[in-house]
Amino acid sequence: MMFDGALVELKVSRQQFNFRYRSAAHFIEVFRTWYGPVHKAFTSLEPEAASALERELTQLLEENNSPALRHWWYRVNTLRW
Repeated sequence: MMFDGALVELKVSRQQFNFRYRSAAHFIEVFRTWYGPVHKAFTSLEPEAASALERELTQLLEENNSPALRHWWYRVNTLRW
């Protein structure tokens, strides 16, 4: 067993973080630069394919309302032993 019966308390909470971007282009720029999977996707593509990916991401962001504000959820696990 991982904690061998020593776990006193386990709390799990759902949190929200609001990411704010100036535009769909800014969103893509940030993720293309700093978010590993998106960065890798763009760097592994030929220029034409990277442009197509950028166009498709822009369309997706704009179709889903506001590219400037993204509400993302994450989970916080707090353990005490």
